Formats: sequence, structure tokens, C-alpha cells
Amino acid sequence: MKHIILVFLIFITVFSCSRTENPSDFVNIPDEQLAGYIRRALNLKESEPITHTKIKELTELEVEFSDPYVYDLKGLDKATNLTYLFLKFPYHISDITPLAKLRKLQKLIINESSISDISPLTGLTQLTALRVLEGYVEDLTPLAGLTKLTELHLGQNWIQDITPLKNLTELAMLDIHDNPFSDISPIGNLKKLKRLYLKNNRISDLTPLANLTQLQNLRIGDNLISDLTPLAGLTQLKSLGIHDNLISDLTPLNGLVQLKYFSFHTNPLEDISALAHLKEIEGLVFWDPIPDISPLSEMTQLKTLKFKVPPPEINSLAPLTQLTSLELDNANITDISSLAGMAELRTLILYRNQIEDITPLSGMTKLEKLELYKNNITDISPLAGMTELKELRLEGNNIKDISPLTNLTKLSVLGLERNQIQDVKPIENLQELTVLYLKHNPVEDTSPVQKLFANNQDLNHPETIYPLAFEIGASPPYPRVFHQHETPTELPEGAITRLGKGGINIMRYSPDGKFLAVGSDVGLYLYDAATGNEITLPNKKIGQVNAIAFSSDSRMIAIGGYLKQTIQLWNLETHTELPPFTIPLAYIYNMDVKIYSVFALAFAVKDTTLVCVNHKGKITYWDMTSREKIVELETDDDQYGNVLALSHDGSVFARGIGVGRGRGGPDGQISLWNTRSGSREAKMRGHSPIWNRSNKPVKIRSLTFAPDGNTFASGSEDMTVRIWNTKKHRKQATLKGHTGWVTALAFSNDGNIIASGDTDGTVRVWNVKKKRELVVLEGHINQVLAVAFSPDGNTLATGSADGTIQLWNPKNGEKIKTLATDFTETMSDMVFSQDDTTLKTALFNNTVHRYDLKSGEKVSEFTDSIQKITYASTISPDGTQLVCHPANGIIAFNARENWSTDRSYQRHEKIQVWNLNTGEELPPHTAVLWDLKTKELIDRIPVRGNNFVLSNDAKLLAVKESMLRGISIWDLTTGIIKRKLDSRVDMNSYTGYIKGADGKALAFSPDASILCVASVEPMHSKSTDEVDLIDLETGRKLLSLPGHTEPIKILKFSHNGKILASGSQDGTVLLWDWNLVLRDVQLENRWQPQSQVAD
Repeated sequence: MKHIILVFLIFITVFSCSRTENPSDFVNIPDEQLAGYIRRALNLKESEPITHTKIKELTELEVEFSDPYVYDLKGLDKATNLTYLFLKFPYHISDITPLAKLRKLQKLIINESSISDISPLTGLTQLTALRVLEGYVEDLTPLAGLTKLTELHLGQNWIQDITPLKNLTELAMLDIHDNPFSDISPIGNLKKLKRLYLKNNRISDLTPLANLTQLQNLRIGDNLISDLTPLAGLTQLKSLGIHDNLISDLTPLNGLVQLKYFSFHTNPLEDISALAHLKEIEGLVFWDPIPDISPLSEMTQLKTLKFKVPPPEINSLAPLTQLTSLELDNANITDISSLAGMAELRTLILYRNQIEDITPLSGMTKLEKLELYKNNITDISPLAGMTELKELRLEGNNIKDISPLTNLTKLSVLGLERNQIQDVKPIENLQELTVLYLKHNPVEDTSPVQKLFANNQDLNHPETIYPLAFEIGASPPYPRVFHQHETPTELPEGAITRLGKGGINIMRYSPDGKFLAVGSDVGLYLYDAATGNEITLPNKKIGQVNAIAFSSDSRMIAIGGYLKQTIQLWNLETHTELPPFTIPLAYIYNMDVKIYSVFALAFAVKDTTLVCVNHKGKITYWDMTSREKIVELETDDDQYGNVLALSHDGSVFARGIGVGRGRGGPDGQISLWNTRSGSREAKMRGHSPIWNRSNKPVKIRSLTFAPDGNTFASGSEDMTVRIWNTKKHRKQATLKGHTGWVTALAFSNDGNIIASGDTDGTVRVWNVKKKRELVVLEGHINQVLAVAFSPDGNTLATGSADGTIQLWNPKNGEKIKTLATDFTETMSDMVFSQDDTTLKTALFNNTVHRYDLKSGEKVSEFTDSIQKITYASTISPDGTQLVCHPANGIIAFNARENWSTDRSYQRHEKIQVWNLNTGEELPPHTAVLWDLKTKELIDRIPVRGNNFVLSNDAKLLAVKESMLRGISIWDLTTGIIKRKLDSRVDMNSYTGYIKGADGKALAFSPDASILCVASVEPMHSKSTDEVDLIDLETGRKLLSLPGHTEPIKILKFSHNGKILASGSQDGTVLLWDWNLVLRDVQLENRWQPQSQVAD
């Protein structure tokens, strides 16, 4: 029996050994992220090995290329049974060799990659659909044999020759937009094509398309086409879009009798009579002014008609009674009687007109969507019978009575804001509503709306009664994303001077009233409160200052900020620096980015202790005598509360969710924390809307404590100030009156008065006990960023994004004086004078400052063009013209005429570029090169991005591409790309996404050997505070220039090449000595420039 058992054990052992898998059975997939996607597709456990047998079960695979990124496709070649592969946004992939063995692939999609070589696709002859979008493909030869292809997308590559496509005769769909080819003759052979998209190419002749008689859908945009004759025989066309070309004659389209949809814009067309012959057309869109629209009266079959610019009249539209959709916005229409017969309309858009009487609409009972906002309507009774309406927009009229809406029970979207509505009872039964806009109305009783909310959980809550600070589409007012690079001195190495003082973050008076301290985006500024003179302190570090504390005897000041590693201190009697405190690390982001922060400081226990709280709520106590850390406490980080205030004695701090990366809670939550124990004392419902089930975040924008610590106040996006009892954790008062978000708060020394500033630039002073507004201070042009009372309560200091600090009498509201200027926010543009002695800067609000470069002093200022919201502004190279784009249009100012308004452009007007020599209009999305002496056009280069810069010798063009794709360096002597600085990770080359703060952060060095680029912040993948110097010969980063604390927006060299100027979102300009910078480059890299600027 023992022998039998022994034999059995031996058998089991041998069998087990025979089943042990050999490492060679497993697929080697170096990129663990790719392996993870494959495991999920195969339903394998995490980290489970993938066998050769198992991977062959894959027939479909989608790979998301999001952080953490996939860098390598090795191992994918073993998935030989794949028929479908989708690589989503593989920015870091350049080598697709592993795909060569996937011979069964039928559909392959690669979006936004670094691929230039597609030769591995040569053998994939089973492919029927291929997409390689937004790459660097130039040579299409590998596709020549893929004759089964029926669908091909090659948009946004670098293709100049499409000859290899001529044999792909099975193609039914071809999209090759945004490629620089001009000859489309190979397309003439693709006679089975039904859909063809050509956009932003160099095409001028459409003749090869004459053979494509099966075409049904054609888009031709951003080319150089003037003659449509080759399209005359394409009688199968059903949809045609012709945008941004040179077409003035539509007669060749007369025979396209099956055409149902036609979109046409940005062409020099005046006569549309040819369209009257197209009896099957059901949809028309016009983007350009048409002098005569009378031919439309014959097109009675039309179902959809859109005018993106105002038509000259609308009477010609009266016969179009079959229309189901009509858009006539911004047309200055007053009389709509000609629309009365359009009873089939389902959609009617008439916003921003001058309509008073809407009686002609009463018969349109089939309407489902009606937009009438921003007209002059008072009576809406004609709407009473429109019971099919699902969306109705009536904002910005003069409506008082909304009773006609009672029976419109199918409404899901209703816009009524900015009217004169007092009674909202008629809408209480509209149970299908999911979106309701009722802001800026004198509503007396909100109970009907509350009832509506109670019965409808899907209805949006906060937008209804409380108005927001800005209109839809405007940017939030100055949310801050903080960046900072610590440097050893007040100016970084190589910098000559700094122009501007940066945007204001915080202001504090000293307890004795002698000093006013201002913390900005670039440092601390200390003022004598009596004289207004700035006081110099030694060894101030570059960096944002977000926290300031004075000792009780006013002898010491301490400052800290976001991404600053130390707290700096000074003795104000001796004007000497005290030993700094090194703050604890808040956390490490992405394994290598160290995050430090100081959000609040306070001296405590008779100035023997300094209390610090960082943005994560970590509390640190330091002994001022021994310089030792006494206490370090972690708090429960259950919310990302980045608005924080510390009581004056440092015993408690309040924290609310506000700007930046924080997500507002449903109730505008505020927490109170004990700094001695690190425990949370209370969590309070903050600025919540009155409807309990609201899911809309309500963000806190400001917090402050009264000097005795018994009271604190909060300001929010709901435009109220709320006063709280610190110990009882109860709300004491709500102060209403602001018309913008409340962004700044300060108590007087006795705690009886509070000042609050908002995004509209208004400061309001309140009596806390009486809950009454005392005075309104109006004088700032932009958002109020900080406020502070002097200890005696007789002076209120207010700091604004307009760059000024104003002093006021808070009792009578009189302005005392302007204490300081030049606390600027974002730089938009700058230009050197021809002799390089002055620099003009354009700010975010269209103010122009002129600086003397020797003294660094501001010598003049132009403020007539100030705007609260501006999308962009630029100064002409000679410094005489300013063009700005505020929310309501584009305005040009002329310095030769004392900065008078030169011309205004409405938003619907198109800005065109013309060849002044020939009168030819130039296509957009193209870099056009001119010889300025001969006025001859040299070349046109299709560009993918919105930013480019030319080298001084005009031989190189750098283009910052869109979609985080990198930079292309064009050799203009050959017309080809010399180098691509892309996003591949390579330790020896420039890495990272090149985004730019606003599209101007590129500059060639004087000798064109170096490209200066706004660097990339690793946390947010956006431009930051450094200038990277890239060797164009190798693509290697040579040096970084730190010194700014927020994204860099613009880089420019002086005319003599001796100075590099960098303008930033921190509101300052740094001037760099280029020769000193080059010396650092040589020392660090043993690099030799082609030339050096002579001293």
C-alpha cells in the first residue's frame, strides 16, 4: 500500500511540474498602463500575467491615453486577432511598429498623437476604416495598398501630396482637412466617394471633383476657390458647405436639383438668385451680409433658415410658410408681421432685436422652442396658446405679467430674468421645468417657486432668485491658481528690473496704525500710513504673499504665501530681517512636485508664539524665542477649503470652499477649527440657497474674524455678507445689497463696523449690530481684492484689480487719496519703443502703462479704454495703436489722436485680412508671409495653432499648435518643418505640453539659435512662471528663468536684442539681460551661441 501511495505522489508531482507555466508563455508588455487596459478587456485581475493564448482572444480594444499616460505599444503585436483598435489621444506615442502584425484589423482609430511614420500600416490590407487625426504624417505611400478602405480620415497632419490615395477606389468617405496640399487630382479617381471634407488646404481648382458623380455630402472650407463650375454635374449632392473661400457666383449650382442643405459664409457673394432654382433645398444658413434676399421668396419648400448676420429686410420671407426653424438674431427687427403665416414653425429665434409686439406669433401653436430675450416686449399674451413649447427664453424684456404662461405645461426651460416680474404664481404648476432663470426681478413672494421646487427634484435651484455676478459666457472674476518659484534674491539671476507690483492678495494695518502692509502676487510692499511712502525691507523673497501678521506691539511683521517654503520676518524698528521659519511640506504631487503653503498667520500668547495654517488645514506653532517648532497638528481634510481666515489670537480658523480647484458644497459649507487641539469645532451651513435640495455649488469668496474673535463674517457668490457667532456657531445677520460676488471683508477694530468689497468694484460699509448699510464707496473700476481698517477706524484702505489702493473716510464715504498704483493684474501685450528706452504694456483691463527702462518708473498711463471684462488686447509694434476685445465688441484706439477711439467693431462683424497689392482676401488659419519692401506674397503656411512667432532673419517660424500638441519650427527657405518640439518624454529633449497662457508666449533669440517658451506647470499642464530656453539645433532645454509667480503671457526682445521682456498673469514684467542669461547657459551646458549681442 505504501508503494502505491508513493507512486501516486510521484505522479502528482510530475503532473504538477508539467503544468507550471514558463515565463516565455507570458506577453512582455513594458508599459503597465497598456497592460492594464488589456487586462480589463480580457476580464483579468489586476497584475495578473497575460499569456500569449489569452491575448489572442482580444478582438476589440480601446486605450484611453489620460494621466497616467501610455508611452509604449510593445506587446500589442501579440493581439493578432484584433479587428478593432481605438487609441484615444496618444500624445506620447510616436512608434506604431507593433501594429504591423495586426493583420486582421478592420478598423483603426488614432487621435492626436506624435506619429509621423505610418509605414507599419502597409500590410494591414483588411482595413476598411482608418483614422489618423492630428499627427505629423507627411508620407501617405504606406496607404497605397489598403484598397479595401471605405472610410479614411487624415485631418490635421502635414500631408502635401495625396497621390497615394488614387488607388483607394472603394472609398466612400474621405476627410483630409487641415493639410497643406493643393493638388486634388488624385481624388478624381475615387468615384465611389459619397462624403468629402476639404478644409484649410491650399486648393484653388475643383476640376478633379467633376468626376465624383456619387457625392452626396461636400464640405469645402478655408481654401482659395473662386469657381464652382466643376460642381455643376454633381447632381447627387444633398448637402453642401462652402466656407471661407473667394466665391462670388453661385450659378454653377443651378443643376443640383437634389440639394437639400446649403451653408455658405465668408465669401464675397452678393447675388443669391441662383438658389431660387434649387427647389429641393430644405435648409439654408447665411453667415455673411446679403444685400438682396428677395430670391428666397421663391424657395417655398424651405424648412430651415438661419441668418447669422442681419438680413436687410424680412418681408421676403412671408411666403416661406413651410419653415420649421427660423433664426433671426441680432437683426434690429421691430415688425414681425411678415412671419405671421409660418404656422409650421417648431423653432423660432428672435433674440436681441427691437420687437415690442409679438401678436403675429399667436398662430404658431406648433412651436417647441422660442427665444425672444433682449427685446422690448411687455405683453406676452400671444404666447398663451403655444402649449407645445418646451423652451421659452424671455430674458431682458419689460415683462410684468406672466399669467399667459399658466397653461404652457410642457415647458422644461424658462428664462424670465431681467424683467419686472413681481408675481410668480403663474408658473407654480409648470411641473416639467428643469431650468428656470428668474434673476433680477422684483419678486415679492417666492413661495410659488418653492412649491415648484418641492414638487420637482430635477429643477435647478440656485440660479433662480439670486443673481450671479457675471453674464453667461463671461469668465469668473479672477479665480487664482497660484504658482511660485523660490529664488534667492528679490530679483532672479539675470533679471535687470521688475515693472509693476503684481495683483493684490491681502492688506493689513499694523496695530499702532503706522504701517500698511500689502501682499501681492510677487511680494510684500510696506507703506508708511501717514506719508504713503514705501518702506524698503531687506532680502524680500520673490513669491506670492497671501498671509500677513503684525506683532501686537507692531515691532515685527511675518509673511507667507502659496508655494513658499519659508515664513519671512522683519524687525520694523531696526529694518532688519529675522531668521525665517521653514514651513512643513503640505504634500507631494505626482511624486515629485513639493507643495508648500501659508494661508494664515497670527502672533499669539503676547507675541511669544507664531501660528501658521496652510491650505490643507495643517497647524504649526513656533516659539519666537527658541525658534523651535512647538506644535504641529493635522486636521481632518474632508474638504478642499482654500478660503481661510485665522482669528487675531490664532486660536481658531474658519475655512470655506471657494476658488481654484475646490468644489463648492451644496450649502456653501464653512468649518471652524481649534488650532490648539486640531479638532473641528463646528461645520456650518454657509451661503445656501433657500431650497433644500439644491445641488448647485455655492462658493465662499471671503472670510474674516472680528478682532475679539467672537464674531466672523463670510462673503459668497450669492452676493451676501453673513455674520456668525464664533462660539455658538450661529448666524447673526445676513447683509444684502451687493451686485457682485463678495470678495473682500474687514472688521473695524471695535468689531462694530464691517466693510465688504465685490466684483463690481463697489465697497459697502455696514453697522454689524444694526444690520444696516452705512455708506457705499464707488471709485474702483474693477474687482475689490482686499480691504483693511486703520486701528482708529477713521481710514479704510481698499485694493482693487484696477491696480490702485484707495484710502477712504468710512464714515462719510469721502475718498481721502490714492495711496498707491501699479498693483497690476494680468499683462496682455507689450512693445518696446524704437530706441529701446521705454516699454508700453497693455493690461487685462485695457489700461496702457509706459515705463522708462533706465529707472523702471512708470512715466504715463492711458485709462480711457478701461473695461471690466476683456478677452484680449494688443498694441501695434510702433506703440501707437491699441485694439481691445471687451465683451461687447472690438475697439481700436489711436495714440496719434491722443488715444482717441479710432473705430468700434460689433461682435458679429468679421475681421478680414487682404492682400493690399492685389485686393485678394486671404483665408484664415494660414500664416501668410510677405516681403514688406516689394509687398509681394512669399508663401502661405497652414497652421494648426493660434500662436506663432517669426525669427529676426525671417528664416524660421515657430508655431504653437492647438490641443496641447507642441511646437513646430518651420524653415521658411524650404517651406518644410525643421524640428518638432512635441510632448514625447525624452530626457535629452524638450518635454511637456506647450500650451501658453494666452497664445503669445514664444520668442526667438536675436540669432535664432534659441526659442524662448513659457514653461509648463506639472500639476495643471499649463504655462507657468518660468521661461524655458530651447536649443533649436538639438531640441534640448538649456535653462529656465524663474521669477514670475503666475503664467507667462508674452515674451518679447528689445530691438537691439539686449533685453528679453516677460509679461505675466502676476501683473508684472521682468526685464532680462540677455548676455547674462547666455553666460549662464554656457556655464551650465557648455553651450556656445551662434553669436552674442555686443555690449
